[in-house]
Amino acid sequence: MISRTFWLSQSYQECLRAISTGAVKETFVNVPSDEQLMIEVQQGSTDALATLVERHHAPLLAYLYRLLGGRQHLAEDLVQESFLRLLQHGGYQQGRPFKPWLYAIATNLARDYFKSASVRRQVPGEDEDWHSLSECALAALPAL
Repeated sequence: MISRTFWLSQSYQECLRAISTGAVKETFVNVPSDEQLMIEVQQGSTDALATLVERHHAPLLAYLYRLLGGRQHLAEDLVQESFLRLLQHGGYQQGRPFKPWLYAIATNLARDYFKSASVRRQVPGEDEDWHSLSECALAALPAL
């Protein structure tokens, strides 16, 4: 089995040679895809869920952090809520790409947040800047 340090310590030509001889295959053969892991999650595997969370937590947090204008706590809450929805609703269809489905859940949660923020804004006495910020952020979200 080829370790991660192999790739860091070898030249480009040596890495190409390892790939062409098939030495690399054994490293990646046993790595399940996100789609395979999600099927296992639907069957009750907590290990598969842990692997999915490890793979996608940081990138999803970064995505939501940017989408929410740098609100770290809100981004963290929505990441957790995204994974909860993944478990609760069970709407994953086999054969469907996992990552776009997860990001659609997260994006919809962010949209819902901004919609509820704009509804709260209609209560008299709240700050005008918050209303305009939520309207701009809602308009900037991609349509799903």
